[in-house]
Amino acid sequence: MVSSLRALFPETSLVDRRNNTSHGYRAVHLIVKISKKAIETQIRTEEQHLWAELSEKLADTLDPGIKYGRGPARVRDQLTYLSAAVAQLDRTEMQVDKIASLPDRTSQQEESLAKGRAFLDGARPLLRDGIRDLISLAEEPTSDDHDFSN
Repeated sequence: MVSSLRALFPETSLVDRRNNTSHGYRAVHLIVKISKKAIETQIRTEEQHLWAELSEKLADTLDPGIKYGRGPARVRDQLTYLSAAVAQLDRTEMQVDKIASLPDRTSQQEESLAKGRAFLDGARPLLRDGIRDLISLAEEPTSDDHDFSN
């Protein structure tokens, strides 16, 4: 997607937050100038998007500083952990895509490809569902059962 958009808009600025995160936030930002106006597009995987939604929801319900690396340590730690899980999923997907694009794969590469696809097929829905559950939990009225401040 990033390559396609850069080809359409050659004078595009790019900020890649996948490896250089902003407090766990991962995305690729493309800034395109159209009619002398800067337009930013954020490109994220579904998991990156869900993580961003969770971060926003927690910032809305617990502490606005969460988006900037502040707020309850327990919440920051969990967001960091989830961000790392999203990054691992992204890295695995890139490795799988790289192997899949090879014209003449060895049997070892075929085995790696199968294992990578199996991992993604299992991990992706678990991570998505887990983050969605946390978003739902964060949307519930605060009670002692949902005290994230510790």
